[in-house]
Amino acid sequence: MEYTVNLNEKAAAINFAPSSVIEEVIQNVRNICLNVKGSIPYQRDMGFDENIVDLPNDKAVMIFQIDIIKQLKKYEPRAKIKQFDYSGSNVLEGILTPTLIIEINEKYL
Repeated sequence: MEYTVNLNEKAAAINFAPSSVIEEVIQNVRNICLNVKGSIPYQRDMGFDENIVDLPNDKAVMIFQIDIIKQLKKYEPRAKIKQFDYSGSNVLEGILTPTLIIEINEKYL
């Protein structure tokens, strides 16, 4: 089953007792995608590389996607990215707002 992870929404407070595996995995994916590498204590390699901020859009998208795929394989292997969607982006202003479509491995549900 596929789930949408919207990175455009304002970050909600961390739920330390999610009601389901689905909620936990989606929250973990959001945290990985929205945090900058080096900002998470004891997990300094987790998060996206902030050096993409000033790159041209096409390079930033490519590096972000590769980095997030690697991050999820390492830190949240229950989720697999099926699609990146940038339809909410304002490319002329240099604002990229991705939405991820993920699949959660059924053996964890």
